[in-house]
Amino acid sequence: MEFCGLRRFSKKLPALIGGVMVGFSNLIVSAGVIHQYNVITVKDVNTQNDIEGPSLIGGNANLATVGNNAPPQGGAPLVTVLGNLNGQNLNINSGGSLAIGGTRNANVNYNSDSNGVRGSQINLSSSEVSTLASAIQEIKSVSSGFAQMYADNSLFAQNTLNASNVFQINYVDSDGYAIASIAGSALTAMNANFGINFNVPLASISSLVINVTGAGDIDIGSSIHFNGFQNNSYLTSHLIWNFTDTTKLNAGANMHGAILAPFADVKTGPSMDGSIWANSLKAGGEVHYPLYAGNGPLNPSPVPEPSTLALGSIASVMFSVYSYRRRKNAV
Repeated sequence: MEFCGLRRFSKKLPALIGGVMVGFSNLIVSAGVIHQYNVITVKDVNTQNDIEGPSLIGGNANLATVGNNAPPQGGAPLVTVLGNLNGQNLNINSGGSLAIGGTRNANVNYNSDSNGVRGSQINLSSSEVSTLASAIQEIKSVSSGFAQMYADNSLFAQNTLNASNVFQINYVDSDGYAIASIAGSALTAMNANFGINFNVPLASISSLVINVTGAGDIDIGSSIHFNGFQNNSYLTSHLIWNFTDTTKLNAGANMHGAILAPFADVKTGPSMDGSIWANSLKAGGEVHYPLYAGNGPLNPSPVPEPSTLALGSIASVMFSVYSYRRRKNAV
């Protein structure tokens, strides 16, 4: 399956207004969806902690607060739940709305943005739910695409984890990709301290992807530290931890960069700095910004389920929802 135009899109992102992509001609969904959302799940999300950015939830959701530190939303959807919203109270900040495909079984408090605009509930049609559900599946093709890029280019093998648990980033290709591969067991060693060393200019890397291999369960204990990844906003916003084979991920340590685990039920303990895209999520800590600012894979593989979306379809759906809300306010 040929994904033409991905390179052009991934290098030149359109503007975002409140998490809604506009100016969306010739976009590729698999690149667009990971740039728009702080949390994406195929199934359920359960957390009583803050999610700072936009969320796209394919199943049911039990949430506490979404949108702390988000830019003004102007009524655009900040929380999109294709199933039911459960729990007691949800606070949606920054003028964001709730777009929902199922039943709302919780109270929602809509807090205005700095321009005084408050959000509201927007009911998704069955066709919109179907389109968004298909778009969520694209995180699987993103994950397999990054894994395939590593397999196709032997030079990426120069990016290694040395005996001192320091990632040595020695090679970046002409498109700005630096991809590494490590065994999941390397992230489960007790009391390990991970560092990172760049032997190429960090600014030359548009996308740093660490493919974590090993099917089944991966348990990253609370005694593991990622000291070399802290206090580097560029690295955090351009890094993806790609758990392409994992079915269960327990992230007990604070991690920096996006977590891509499309087949895994993810459980976190402390706060995470970066997006989480997973099969399901139970977050024991906050999910922080930044949104991912790097590129998608050059040749994402088709996902197993049928999801042959028209180019820009997810952007079209969310923009139509946003436009509906603006028209409603104007009445």
